Amino acid sequence: MSQLDPALAAIQPLLDQVSCRWGYRAFQPGLLQNVEFCDQMLQMLHAHQGISEAVRTDLYGSYIGPGPGGLQAFFWLLQRQHLDRALVRDYLSCLNCGPARSGSLSEEEFLPMLRWLLEDWRGESEGLVLDSLCRLLNSHAVSARARCAGLRLALGDEGLPPEWRTRVAHWACRSNHNDPDLPLANEELHRTGLLECVRLGEPPDQVLDLAVSQMQGEGEEIAGQAVLELLQKFPREISRERQTEVLLQLRESHRSGLRRRAFQMLEQSLGDEWIHLGLRDRDAAVRSWAMQRAQQRKAHIA
Repeated sequence: MSQLDPALAAIQPLLDQVSCRWGYRAFQPGLLQNVEFCDQMLQMLHAHQGISEAVRTDLYGSYIGPGPGGLQAFFWLLQRQHLDRALVRDYLSCLNCGPARSGSLSEEEFLPMLRWLLEDWRGESEGLVLDSLCRLLNSHAVSARARCAGLRLALGDEGLPPEWRTRVAHWACRSNHNDPDLPLANEELHRTGLLECVRLGEPPDQVLDLAVSQMQGEGEEIAGQAVLELLQKFPREISRERQTEVLLQLRESHRSGLRRRAFQMLEQSLGDEWIHLGLRDRDAAVRSWAMQRAQQRKAHIA
């Protein structure tokens, strides 16, 4: 019998509940060898009242993992000073990167943790802070919306030197300034990273050129969305000629959503000729938009 038996016994009903989700009538000790089971247990434990701090500390410390429940346990232990700096860094280095997984943390769950860490990191070295920050923002246990909000929060934190914030912004958008010492940024951060480069003072037309250069391969969709947003947000800072040039490039995109939006913006700036050209597009959604706009124009003239 392990020394954790008393702690597990204290949450027996909760263990039975999680086990039922896994198709068992009651808790089976072997389930504790499954990382996903343990993470679900931690998520339920996080929301469960009536557990003593000693038992919670024991269970969190023994079953913490890289999932959403593990991050919640990590934050709880962190707030109560159960983790030294080495353990914090070791835990963050073990997080799994990738697209947000089921049950990933929301903004409301993630941002308080990030704020706490940013405050705690003040005075630490650039290497420690940025590596840990990037690994946390990359975590698949954090939702896409939360990780982007976290990036904006970190880059708006005046406690980080300006050059660090610029470095992280370029890390997020995978620019040529990206530091090879940092892990490859999750693509869900790409668009936000480009917009943050502008907020940090870089000329919108320069950032636009960076985004356009990345509109190829698997990154075409995300980079294209960023391009469209830059064109919409900064029409005065980007010349009319450059806007048209970029929209014409988007019109040739392999992504129908990007082509449709390009046609819409070309119509707004250059006239109804682009409605008729949209009727010839290879995608039904683009043709449907063009047909609707043509009918609206006709009704308006009549």
